[in-house]
Formats: sequence, structure tokens, C-alpha cells
Amino acid sequence: MARRVRGMRIEAGSQLRKAYLRGADLFEADLQNCDLAGANLNGADLRWARLRWADLAETTMVGADLRWADLRGCNLSGAKLGGADIRWANVSEADIAGADLNGCDLRWIDFRESNLLRATLVGSSLTGADLRMTDFRWADLSGGTFAEANLFRANLTEADLSRAQLPDVDLSGATLQGVTLSGADLQGTNLQGANLIRTDMGGANLAGANLHGATLQRADLAEANFTGADLTEASLARAVVMRGNFTEIRGHRLSLEGAFLIRAQFTEANLTAANLSEANVSRADLRWADLTDADLRWAEFTEADLTRATTETARYNSATQFPEAYDPVKAGMIQVV
Repeated sequence: MARRVRGMRIEAGSQLRKAYLRGADLFEADLQNCDLAGANLNGADLRWARLRWADLAETTMVGADLRWADLRGCNLSGAKLGGADIRWANVSEADIAGADLNGCDLRWIDFRESNLLRATLVGSSLTGADLRMTDFRWADLSGGTFAEANLFRANLTEADLSRAQLPDVDLSGATLQGVTLSGADLQGTNLQGANLIRTDMGGANLAGANLHGATLQRADLAEANFTGADLTEASLARAVVMRGNFTEIRGHRLSLEGAFLIRAQFTEANLTAANLSEANVSRADLRWADLTDADLRWAEFTEADLTRATTETARYNSATQFPEAYDPVKAGMIQVV
């Protein structure tokens, strides 16, 4: 039987620790600054409830309705909210470290400056969420949806965003060191200047993404799709990009130094003044690619397809390995020491 406290104001600081409030009707209830640590609020109706500064540590709110609730500054550390509906709630400046938010509907939520350290949000929807300056370090966000979310200055260090949906999201100001983005949808995402050193982005879709000046050194980019992406002055030095798709990229002054690019697709790619020194580009498709002024010293192009590639003034040396019968001098290249 539902416990009715609809619209009721409970005295600030009230002790409701470990209270059994499963399925309770707490619509518009005033629970500000109350101690609800360890309480059972599974399936409770907390729409428009005022829970500011409340202690909700270790509470269970599985399937609860928290739409429009005021949870600013509250303590939700270790709470279990699996499947809860938290749309339009204000959870800014809250402590949600280690909380279980798997499968939650978090669309249009306000998480500004909240602490979600090591929280799990597997498969959660964060469409349109305000995540500015939110701490997601070591959080599990795999399979989540972030369309239209604001992640300005969010800290995603070591977070798991594998298979996450992040199309057209602006991540340019976010901290992304050690983040996992394998299989993620990053179409049109703004990653300008991002630090993605050693990041796992295998199989990620980065078509049309802005990676201007981004650093992806030693990243795992195997089978990643960069079709039409802006990689101007970006660095993929020593990255593993086997079977990566770079069709029609803008890669002026792109660094691929020492990169592993076996069977990569570079059809119609702009690689002017790019650095491919020491790169392994064997069996890659470079048809119609523009390699004008590129650095090809010590690079390996064994069995690569350079049909109709523009290679005027590209530099190579005696250690550069070209496809059988390929004549670099005839192709307009310049041999250097």
C-alpha cells in the first residue's frame, strides 16, 4: 500500500535512515536536508520533490520517478537508481560517486559540477543533459546516449564510453585522457585539440568529426571510420589504425609518423605536407590521394595502391619501400638523404 506524504513538508534534518518507503507517494514532498541514507524508495513517486542537501547515500530507488525533482547538493553516493526516470531533475553539485544509474532515463537532466566518480550509467539516456564540469572519472558510460548533451569541461578521465552515442557533441573542452571510445558513434563530434593519447577508439565512427589539432598518439584506432573528418595538424604518431577509413579526410600537416596503417583506406584523402615517416602503409589504398610535400622517409608502401595519387615534391629516402615497379622519380617525388 502506497504511503501518502504528497506535498507534505518533513522537518529539515529528520531521521529517515533506512526507512521503508517503497512505492511511496512523495509527489512535491519537501525532504530538504533529511537523512534518508539506506532508505528503500524503490518505485516511489518523487516528482517535483525537494531533496536539496538530503543524505541519500546507499538508498535504493530502482524504478523511482524523480522527474523535475530538486536534488541539488544531495549525497547519492552508492545509491541504486537502476531504471529510474530522472528527466528534467536538477542534480547539480551532487555527490553521486559509485552510484548505479544503469538504464536510467536522464534526458535533459542537470548534472552540472556533480561528482559521478566510478558511477555506472550503462545504457542510460543523457540526451540534452547539462554535464558541464561534471566528474565522470572511471565511470562506466558504455552504451549511453549523449545526443545534444553539453560536456563542456567535463572530466572523462579513464571513463568507459564504448558503444556510446555521441553524434555532434562538443567534446573540445573535456578531459579525455585514457577514455575508452571503442565502437562509439562520434559522427560530427567536435574533438578539436583533444588529448586522446593511448585512447582505445577501435571501430569508432568519427565520420565528419572535427579533430583539428587533436593528439591521438599511440591510440588504438583499428577499423575506425574517419571519412570526411578534419584531421588538419592532428597527430596519430605511432597509432594503430589497421583497416582504418580515411576517405576524403582533410589531413594537411597530419602526423602519421610510425603509425601502423596496413590496409587503411585513403581514397581522395588530403595528406598535403603530412608526415608518414616510418609509417607502415603496406596494402593501403591511396588512390587519388594528395601527398604533395609529404614526408615519406623510411615509410613502407609494399603492395599499396598509389594509382592517380598526387605525389609531387613528396620526400623519400633509400629506406622508403614502394610497391613493385613503382617509380617515385617519375611520380615527381624528391629523394633526400
